Amino acid sequence: MLNERMSLGIAITAFYAPAVPLAIYNFWRNRSVRPRMAWSPMILFTLMRLASGIITILLWQHPSNLNTGLIIADLVLLNIGVVTFIVAGIGQVRIVLIDNYSHHPISNKIGSALRASYVIAVALLAAGGGLVTSDGKIARILGLVGYAILAVELAVLIGMEVCFFMRRHELLQTSRKVILASFAIAPFLIVRVAYGFLDVAHELDFTSKWSPLFGNIYAFAFMCLFMEYVILCIYLWLGFSITSERRDAQRRSALATGDAPKV
Repeated sequence: MLNERMSLGIAITAFYAPAVPLAIYNFWRNRSVRPRMAWSPMILFTLMRLASGIITILLWQHPSNLNTGLIIADLVLLNIGVVTFIVAGIGQVRIVLIDNYSHHPISNKIGSALRASYVIAVALLAAGGGLVTSDGKIARILGLVGYAILAVELAVLIGMEVCFFMRRHELLQTSRKVILASFAIAPFLIVRVAYGFLDVAHELDFTSKWSPLFGNIYAFAFMCLFMEYVILCIYLWLGFSITSERRDAQRRSALATGDAPKV
């Protein structure tokens, strides 16, 4: 018999089943224009959310006897999924840097620092999710530190986007579109990260409305799932809308520098 959580799992699965091939096609369209990290995280994200939908259905088939392994898998996928948005955000920043400041040494340093920090965040969130049923206190600390790193990265990315926006008249048209998309994503991602702090703090609290497993299903659906849906749609729109423009700009640049392929 269906319950609210199983219905939510079915809805997640139904949304992400077509989203996976769309994310793959988006990556394929942009494969020849760097950086690929702007688009590849969406493949991983949609696969994780598709898996989460299936896990949610299986987990709540027997509400009186929840499977510990499925609980851990659900929480790990839920939290690590947020990291893919940060990685994609780094990719968007790299698009602007590569297309407009490709020879500026600071672009590589910024990229390396951001990549190192999101790897640390993934490790902390994964470890926190794995320990949630055996050592809740340590799991909570690891999860909160992981989300704190993501929050700092998000603040850095927004700060860089503001700097780009202030110099938008110097940038390519495609880069301006990337910046506007990033600004559109920012409020939704801020809400999602804020919910991450709340859900890590109350993951297994049966009495808290912020628990993603046992809390208010409408708060979870709005602050987590809906925010992710909107962010994904904006990323996919951006990928499909700038592909040909960036490819043409790359060809013109190659011709101008004499690096065009000989026919």
